[in-house]
Amino acid sequence: MAPVSRRNILPVLLLVTALIAIIAVATVLVLDRRGEMTVAGTPSSAGGTPSAAAPSQAPLPKKLGPGARHVHMGDSYAAGTGESDLAPDAPVRCQRTSSNPGIQVAERMKWAVRDVSCTSAKTEHMTQSQHRGLAPQTEALDDSIDVVTVVLGANDEDFFGFLVSRCAGAGAEDPTGSPCRDQYGQELIEKLTSGTGPNLKAAYAEIAAKAPNAEIYAIGYPWLVPASGACRPELGFADGDIAFARELQAELNSRAKSAVESVGGTFVDMAELSDGHDACTTEKVRWIEPAFDADGRTMGIPGNHPNARGQRAMADALEKAIRAGR
Repeated sequence: MAPVSRRNILPVLLLVTALIAIIAVATVLVLDRRGEMTVAGTPSSAGGTPSAAAPSQAPLPKKLGPGARHVHMGDSYAAGTGESDLAPDAPVRCQRTSSNPGIQVAERMKWAVRDVSCTSAKTEHMTQSQHRGLAPQTEALDDSIDVVTVVLGANDEDFFGFLVSRCAGAGAEDPTGSPCRDQYGQELIEKLTSGTGPNLKAAYAEIAAKAPNAEIYAIGYPWLVPASGACRPELGFADGDIAFARELQAELNSRAKSAVESVGGTFVDMAELSDGHDACTTEKVRWIEPAFDADGRTMGIPGNHPNARGQRAMADALEKAIRAGR
């Protein structure tokens, strides 16, 4: 047998290198809005510095390994609304980004993901169309789905919109008092207890029924306001209403936790992690953008929503819960 020369080996090495590169890119898969499999790009950094140490690489159940079928659903906190990297195949009205928490985790885990999240989604949009031509979110589910990730509940009964608009308006009239609690406290509490809570339980029951073999994870809402102090320039809330707004958000997260756990799912609690990163703190520290800038001008869509750091923190917490087997 004649000796193998470098000239003969070089083409083979080049071919092998090219095949390895192709396989590496193909390991991250994304289901587009039509449910077809497409190849995603490189994992998104989502900007900023990681909020916590990278989750440990603990062994995963086989069904949550690379290639697991994943559906990400919910509202604007799920969709990543407020960032500029809108997903090219997503409906514009959904303001869905390509670096939202669900997509980040899918890229890290090398899952096949279908993202149906949409800004302003309510629990009713799990089973009803939110916009003309947009299917109910649970239509993306079936018994082949391995994992479902959700952020949901704040828009039911117009709870979140009512809170941020009415409380800001009341704060302008009585900035040092507690006008929101005084005028709207009972109404806001009833929205959560009589409307949002039962709605969330029904929504998660539907998700579990449509995806009976899936692990279900509900991500809690990061803190919008601090435990105490003032937040007048950033949100317009009166000083005495900060604690009330915090209580309401805690109750919303509690309702979401109860709902997902009622179907055997996992609640990813953001309360401790996001403490001190609310919309009322400094620009380089906050995870939620304020409603108004320092001059009182509205921030538009990014206001009251997670920035890149916040979305990264939500993704980190979700991945940690998944790898911990919770």
